[in-house]
Amino acid sequence: MDSHPLMHAVMYRSNHSLNLIGAPSGQCNNPSLRCQPWAQPSDSYTAASAIINYGMHYFSSCRVLTVDGIIDDAKRRRYYEKPCIKRRRENYENCRRIYNMEMARKVAFLMQKNRPDPWLGY
Repeated sequence: MDSHPLMHAVMYRSNHSLNLIGAPSGQCNNPSLRCQPWAQPSDSYTAASAIINYGMHYFSSCRVLTVDGIIDDAKRRRYYEKPCIKRRRENYENCRRIYNMEMARKVAFLMQKNRPDPWLGY
């Protein structure tokens, strides 16, 4: 596995003394917050600058994951979804997809340039 660009500057340790901001992390029982980035004392400036420089790549990858629906799928699988709620969600997503496709078609039609101007006198 290739090394992550931040792994040279940031170490991931669970429930240790410092996170990147410098506040004590303490004992955290929440599994989503348990593994926090922890900067080495000698490399704190390097770690912060690496995260600032790497931030745009992180946000763009988060956007790709969100658009692909991977983040929503992971959140949904965290807890059991009852069948009636699942049907309601799937019906809503289906209607939303149809609506978005129709609106995109209408906007694409209105943005065409090769048609006469309907507001000639105004």
